[in-house]
This record gives sequence, structure tokens and C-alpha cells, in this order.
Amino acid sequence: MSQRETILSTSTKIDHQSKLIDTLFSKFAAFYGHLWRSQFKSEGFLEFAKREWQEGLSGFNEHIINKAIMQCREYYELPPSLPQMIACCRAIKKRNNFYVVEKEHIQAKQEIVLAQLTKCKEILNQK
Repeated sequence: MSQRETILSTSTKIDHQSKLIDTLFSKFAAFYGHLWRSQFKSEGFLEFAKREWQEGLSGFNEHIINKAIMQCREYYELPPSLPQMIACCRAIKKRNNFYVVEKEHIQAKQEIVLAQLTKCKEILNQK
């Protein structure tokens, strides 16, 4: 990938993340009304807050962030702080991930297992 393609790809990703944060702020404004909007006294602070939220949530994909937004709507009476939103996203990510064995499981040789079990029994039976 050329440097120009990398820059364009990064720029597109940042634009998408920026739109996602704009959506989050709009939805929270709709959910929480004045409680949410009153935090941002000036346009400059609103832009600063959006950048901080974008940076804080950059480790999560759109699906996780959207689930977290809906979870906030359902369960949070007050608007979440950024650390609360990050914790919510982490919990959702953790619930959605599962362990996958990368390699095929190799069955242990039965004679080795029996020999080790016999040794364990001998140790346990010693007085």
C-alpha cells in the first residue's frame, strides 16, 4: 500500500469515527436532553469533548459502540461519563468475544496418562 493510499485509508477511518461520535452525541442529546447538552457551554468545548470521546472509544468498533449507546438508553438514568462509556464498551466487547482454539487438539496418549495417574495415586497414598 502506498503512502497516499495509507493516508486516504486513515482519513476515511477518522471521518467514519468522527461521524460515529457525532451520532453518539446526538443520541445522548435526545436521550438525556438538557442534562447532556448543558455540559457543553461553548462550541469549542463541544469539539474538544468530541475529540476526547473519539480518542477514548477508538479501540471499539461501531457495533460495540452502538450497543453501548442502546444500553445507556435502557439502563442509565444520567448521561455516562467517558470512563463509564469505556467500561460499558469493554463489558460488551468481553461478552461478545469467545475463546477459539487455533490448532487442532492433540489427544494425549492413554498409556502416558495412566502412568501419570498411577504416580499421582502413589504420592497421595504415601503416609
